[in-house]
Amino acid sequence: MVDESKDVSKKEQVCVVVRYLHNNGIQEEFLHFTPADGLDADSRLTTIKQTLSKCNIDYIMCIGQYYDSDAVMSCPSPAIQGRVY
Repeated sequence: MVDESKDVSKKEQVCVVVRYLHNNGIQEEFLHFTPADGLDADSRLTTIKQTLSKCNIDYIMCIGQYYDSDAVMSCPSPAIQGRVY
């Protein structure tokens, strides 16, 4: 899961969280909180891939994507959903 919001200094911050199955239970783990380089699909996808890579997670192994109503994230193309695989 990826979301962004402004911090107290009005800078956009990106939060990356993963949800996975471990020992027959669903786990959710916060991975990274970083300043947003941009809010376009390319910038967000780069942030997602870099964060997963830093955590030794191969994004190709991810089997699901969840997005709220943010068009940059969920529209099939050229948004992130259409670029991940």
